[in-house]
Amino acid sequence: LSKLRINEWLSSFFCLGFAIIALQTLALSAKANPNPAPATVPSLRNWTGDNGTFVLSKSTLIIVDSKYGKQLARTAYFFESDLKQITGSDHKVIFKSKPKAGSLFLTLSNSGPGLGDEGYLLQIGDQVTVRANADAGIFYGTQTLLQILKLDSTHSIIPRGTAQDFPLCAYREIGRASCRERV
Repeated sequence: LSKLRINEWLSSFFCLGFAIIALQTLALSAKANPNPAPATVPSLRNWTGDNGTFVLSKSTLIIVDSKYGKQLARTAYFFESDLKQITGSDHKVIFKSKPKAGSLFLTLSNSGPGLGDEGYLLQIGDQVTVRANADAGIFYGTQTLLQILKLDSTHSIIPRGTAQDFPLCAYREIGRASCRERV
């Protein structure tokens, strides 16, 4: 082989190697910088961010797990109404046993231990799934989604990730500071 061909081969090999290293670095940095926890009140107890977003479209359906339709119907219709106020779009409630890509799925199945009645598991990927042990947990999960959508300027983007949220106390209480009241 001539010296010119060897130099061309080495140059091509070097460029290819550099390109591979650059692509691996980009892939690692994307994985190393997952979505931060969305700003909610109260803040989410546990958040594991992923990369990318779920985009709510006008055709996004609210799918209620048909196995739990009676228990979740009221919450689903409240969520539908609140979602319309935020997005300006109708999102139809339907009852099916499985979610489909691009949908919002509500279920009492496989929520996990330790959530209690008011806790929920929120999984955001190709679809958004809210899992809970009771209807109250589904309600609080949908309220979290509504908060996230309110903060987005387009009211349509939800960061991908998984949240597990539950109250610290078994009861909710409102206190009144008597030192701030006139006697």
